[in-house]
Amino acid sequence: MTSSNSISSAMMVLEFAVLLAVFIACARLKGVHPVTKLLYLMWIATLFISNLYYLTHALQNKGLYLPFSAMDVVSAGLYTLLPAALQQNFSIDLKKVTPFNSAGALFGAINIWLWILWSGSWLGNIINMLPFVYLLYVCSSSLEISGAFRKTDKIALMTVSAVISVLETVLYYSEGALYAVLDTVSYIIMFSCSLYLIFRTVDALVRGSADKALALSASSYVMSIITTYMSYEPIYFVAEFMVIVTIALTYLAVRKKGKEASE
Repeated sequence: MTSSNSISSAMMVLEFAVLLAVFIACARLKGVHPVTKLLYLMWIATLFISNLYYLTHALQNKGLYLPFSAMDVVSAGLYTLLPAALQQNFSIDLKKVTPFNSAGALFGAINIWLWILWSGSWLGNIINMLPFVYLLYVCSSSLEISGAFRKTDKIALMTVSAVISVLETVLYYSEGALYAVLDTVSYIIMFSCSLYLIFRTVDALVRGSADKALALSASSYVMSIITTYMSYEPIYFVAEFMVIVTIALTYLAVRKKGKEASE
C-alpha cells in the first residue's frame, strides 16, 4: 500500500468514527427542535452512507469514477439536508433575496461550473447544481440572520469568493510557472478562508450564541468541501481533515442549541 493510500484510508476511518460518534451523541440530545434534529441526523447518516458507498466502490473498481453513479444522488441529498436544517432553525424565507445570499448562490453555481471544467463530469455536477446553490444560499442567509457576519465580514467574504472564482478559472487555462504561482495563491486563499471560518465557529461556540455557531459551522463545512474539491494530493488530505473537523463543529453547535433551549 502506498503512503497516499495509507493516508486516505486513515482519513476515511477517522471520518467514519467521527460521523458515528456524532450521530449517536446527537440522537441523545434534548431541547433541539425535532425537525431540525431529524434533518441534521439524516445529513450525518447520509454522509456516513456516502463514505461507505465510496469505500465499497473504490474496493470493487479500484477507484474508477463513473460518469454518473449513486454518489451523485447522495451528494444531492447532502447538499439539501444540511440547508434544510438551517432553514428550519432560522425560519429562512427563500424569497427574501439579499446581495449577500445572492452572492453565495452565484458562488455555488460558479463552483459547479469549475468542477465540470476540472473533472469533465457534466451529468453528476449538473444534477447537483441546484442543491449546491441552495446550500450556499441558505448558509449565506443564516450568517446574516444570526448576526454572525457584520457588513465588513460580508464584503470580505464576497471579495474572497470572487477572487477564488477568477483564480480557479484562469488556473484551468494556465500552465508552467504561471500555473504554479496561481495554484499556490489559490491554495493560500482557500485554506485561509476555511480556517478563518473554523476559528470563528470555535469562538462562537465558546463565547457566542448557538445560532451564530450553527451558521458558522455549516459555512465552514461548505468552504472546506470547496477546498477539497479544488485540491490535489497530498494537500487534499489536509482539506479533508478540515471537513472532518467542521462536521464535529456542527454537532457542537447543535448541542449548544439544545442547551440554550433547555435553559
